[in-house]
Amino acid sequence: KEKFGGEGRVSPYRLAAHLSMAFILYTALFNTAIGLSTAHKVANMSPSARLYAQALIDKVPASLRIGSVGLASLVGLTAFSGAFVAGNHAGMIYDEFPTMGGKLLPDDIVNPFLEPKWRNIFEHDTMVQWNHRVLAMTTLGAVTSMYLASLRLPLPSNARVASHLMMAMSTVQVSLGISTLLLHVPVPLASAHQMGSLTLLTLSLWFAHTLRPLAPVSVATAATTAAAATSGRTSAALLLAAGGASAATKFFGESGQRAQSANDDEKEPERA
Repeated sequence: KEKFGGEGRVSPYRLAAHLSMAFILYTALFNTAIGLSTAHKVANMSPSARLYAQALIDKVPASLRIGSVGLASLVGLTAFSGAFVAGNHAGMIYDEFPTMGGKLLPDDIVNPFLEPKWRNIFEHDTMVQWNHRVLAMTTLGAVTSMYLASLRLPLPSNARVASHLMMAMSTVQVSLGISTLLLHVPVPLASAHQMGSLTLLTLSLWFAHTLRPLAPVSVATAATTAAAATSGRTSAALLLAAGGASAATKFFGESGQRAQSANDDEKEPERA
């Protein structure tokens, strides 16, 4: 900026690559963490509870399970397009919704001076904003369809909670995006919009994870869990018994001492 003058800008390609790598790393960490947490919970579930949970998941259609993964990918793609909006400052034009210049498809959506033409997708601010709008509304429609489909199914409780939160967050995220555009991109609102994209991605990943079949529990793991539970109950019983015995010993010991003292007092006059 100091060398060339004017406003300093970051390459939209580098900005999108940076954001994408951060989201990919976050997705990997989140999936690993929730996978380990679920495996631990399943290993400690009773056989009847495990069978009930698996029966509910088995009723989930394969289309919904595959669609949940596609939905999470769509959320990530929409966030990726948002990086190009920020990098090209595309939010500073067409501060209206749902139209752009009074039309759904603006007249200057293609810049004739950009060669090759595919560069318009990533470098022309009008097309960049239009792409993000279309992806955002497509994501909202996909989340709504997924939510309505899930209402007709007997999902596990965690999947039900995830679907409710995902539907609510998608509505909030679209509202944040439209507000950011209409108010000429205030930084606090734009930052909240970016945080909302990560929150929505998290909820979509969680929803997809809740629909996955439960990992099988090995016989050794089940035996270990049962043995640990039995050992815990036995230890509790032994501690209770030991505590009772200690209390009895203490009580009877004190009573015995009092009885012995009384006997000694009675024997003193006889000796006298």
